[in-house]
Amino acid sequence: LWTQAQRPHAGPVVIGFTGTNTHGEDLRMIEDAFIQISAKHGHGVAFQFMGCTTDRLAQLPGARVADFTPDYETFARTLQSTPIDVAVISLEDNRFNRCKSNIKWLEYSACGIAGIYSDLAPYNSCVRHGQTGLLVGNSVQDWFDAIDTLISNESLRRSIAQQARQEVLSAYTLASSRVQLYAEAYRAIAGRPR
Repeated sequence: LWTQAQRPHAGPVVIGFTGTNTHGEDLRMIEDAFIQISAKHGHGVAFQFMGCTTDRLAQLPGARVADFTPDYETFARTLQSTPIDVAVISLEDNRFNRCKSNIKWLEYSACGIAGIYSDLAPYNSCVRHGQTGLLVGNSVQDWFDAIDTLISNESLRRSIAQQARQEVLSAYTLASSRVQLYAEAYRAIAGRPR
């Protein structure tokens, strides 16, 4: 599903957020960072929300909101073809979020999108800060600084996107050498008596 990287596009730097409506609190946590980014960069930025937004963020200049896509194959095609330069993956620090997978890093990286991630277990176990993404604390200032950095530093943004894509495609796909680990786990589980 994840074969196409984002293509460079003209226009403002697009900040993206995808997720189901269950991520409302995760997004509200950093609303003010988005608003400050919009105020600082004006027409130099746009926002793409897919599946989840807040009332305040939907009103930002340059904001586009797309409905949640429940079909994963359609979601993959849509994400690969929707211009996004910087993905934002904020998670409140709670027990539920600390048990999530790194799926957003895998998806954005496969698309060649630089990402900023909450410095929590789903992401700090795989993201190499400054190389395959940015890890940040959960204050508004942390998020503002990280987003501002990737808006202002195109070479860092592109480098992170390229390195993350290369790592995901070489180590996290079924075509990679890790497929054997999955096969061994499935054989071990299937071979156990009930």
